[in-house]
Amino acid sequence: MKKITKNPVKYAILTLRETDPKTNKTITRGKIVSKCYLLETHERVFPDGEVYTNYIVNFPYTDIATYEQTMFSVRPSIGEPNFDTEEKVENVYDTYDEAQEDLRRQNHNMERMLLIKAQLSGTDWRNKYVSAMKTLKKAEAVCSLYELRVLDATEEMKLEEKGKVKIKVD
Repeated sequence: MKKITKNPVKYAILTLRETDPKTNKTITRGKIVSKCYLLETHERVFPDGEVYTNYIVNFPYTDIATYEQTMFSVRPSIGEPNFDTEEKVENVYDTYDEAQEDLRRQNHNMERMLLIKAQLSGTDWRNKYVSAMKTLKKAEAVCSLYELRVLDATEEMKLEEKGKVKIKVD
């Protein structure tokens, strides 16, 4: 008889990244809320008593490039699920609304940083800011459509009730 502990399902903010083929650099495309499997929890206690927690999770769908290539088809592809990848995130959430609120806050902070960077660039900062905001809003629109597809594809991933972990016995 083998005991298998099922990893709990949570919500987290997934940063969508892509490698630029020309420069071979990793580009951040945007952020979405996605279900994930919680693999590990790491806590670090500092001498002043502050506790820093981060989580190792697995997001099954992270392929926004495939989605963008098939975006105008009847049912755009989000790629195949990949259960071998691990990502470190700062927070996991029990509800979609909690994660969505944190994502809104992060996007607002990003918009503020764009404004500050544009203002520091000197002359013609308004046009630079407007251009950067148009690019950001376009990326957010694509990401939100991708998020809807991912949420639809991960519908079978059920969140556990708080404090309960199911154990499967074979």
